[in-house]
Amino acid sequence: MTGVLNTFGEWLPLRTWFDDLHRNLHLGDAGRWYSEVAASWLWVLALSGLTLWVTRKVRTRSARAYLLPQRKGPQRQRSISLHATIGVWAAIGTFFLSATGLTWSQFAGGNVSALRQSLSWSTPYLSSEAATTTPIAETEVPATAQSVLEAARPEGLTDPVAITPSTDGGAWLVSQVQRSWPLKQDSMAIDPTSEAVVGSVRFADWPVAGKLAEAGISFHMGILFGWPNQLLLIAIAGAVIALIVIGYRMWWRRRPKPPRTGLPRPLGRRVDTAAAYGILIAIAAVVGLALPLLGVTLLAFIALDLTRRIVPGMDSARKNESA
Repeated sequence: MTGVLNTFGEWLPLRTWFDDLHRNLHLGDAGRWYSEVAASWLWVLALSGLTLWVTRKVRTRSARAYLLPQRKGPQRQRSISLHATIGVWAAIGTFFLSATGLTWSQFAGGNVSALRQSLSWSTPYLSSEAATTTPIAETEVPATAQSVLEAARPEGLTDPVAITPSTDGGAWLVSQVQRSWPLKQDSMAIDPTSEAVVGSVRFADWPVAGKLAEAGISFHMGILFGWPNQLLLIAIAGAVIALIVIGYRMWWRRRPKPPRTGLPRPLGRRVDTAAAYGILIAIAAVVGLALPLLGVTLLAFIALDLTRRIVPGMDSARKNESA
């Protein structure tokens, strides 16, 4: 009996299905772009929310005011306090998830990879071209895999490992795949004919950035520290959901009442100096180049806002001219 078992790395089909759901909502490139937009904006929303809350509470200088929700006062004030304090506690987690998620994304991830490569921070990989032998027949694959594994054992490659056969007569790769702490990511290229080690990459020799990226991705996936890692991610996800629900609830209470239209009146002071706008534009340009989908959606938001502000004025001007 033969067949194909679709996997993602070393994960079985059920885990692969959830990985695809998380990565692209099973919508292909469109879903992957949506996920990248969400990851691109997550840290922006967290940072802007923290800034608003800290500047709002700067006069109190009370740790409780920053970290614990307000229990007394008007309902609106209590809702703002609850929303903000949840955001404060979840901020580090949202920053981390945004950063590690973007490393996998299509456009921003490509920029991150290019930056790491230019700084020699890329993760080293072995090539199967380290040896040239006669291709192994399909019937000999199981026995060859066992002999290759036994050749790697004396070099310290303990379980769990993944064996990657070569179909064109090259070396077989034996790689450790333990992504829980302590990480095990050593890999070796084995000549399947002579069973000689023809290449190796030790995790200890990886650049620091590569080690941090590997650990960060494992934490993002909830496997670096086992169930405590997973519980923490559940808490962060729950906090994000709560922030969304409370945020929409506050907007709904402040929404314009008919016959008014548009957005609720903004709170706080506006900064209308040329210098402030210049700094914001420069920061937005740099971030937009690094995170292209954030830049594109930001331009779309600005265009929509300008249209909303300009069109009613144009309508009024036309009415005055006709009168």
